[in-house]
Amino acid sequence: MRALKNHVVIPRYRRSSVYFPTTFKYVKSRVNIWPKAIGRGLVANDNIKDILSLIGFTDVGVKVIGSTHPRNVVKALIGGLLSIPDPCDLARDQGKVVLELAPGKHHIPVDDLVVRLGLRHPKWPEIPPEDNWVERPRYLGPIKPWWYV
Repeated sequence: MRALKNHVVIPRYRRSSVYFPTTFKYVKSRVNIWPKAIGRGLVANDNIKDILSLIGFTDVGVKVIGSTHPRNVVKALIGGLLSIPDPCDLARDQGKVVLELAPGKHHIPVDDLVVRLGLRHPKWPEIPPEDNWVERPRYLGPIKPWWYV
């Protein structure tokens, strides 16, 4: 029964990483957690690596600053993972719906998608059609000077 009462859900981005970078401090141990690109693996010490692999993370970077006592580090890690906000909760607080929120990438707002495809969910409010919808510019990479060939 105690295990069921203490059960927590830790949101994972694409089942392998965290959504947002975070820092958490417990006593003298500070743990920095950040998402890594897919396929980069776990970058952490052995104790943290074992815990993250049991949780199901495969692409996360972790740095321990300060005391490296195992108990403090584990409590700081769990506190840091629990402090990462879920994008669905953030969207609900802002009154929006999230299709996909990737670290460092832009997502398509649902309003634009609904206008584009002509879809409407019964729970969504009416969206007035806009005739002056403009396509967003895409990032084409760094702009090089004309003399750089």
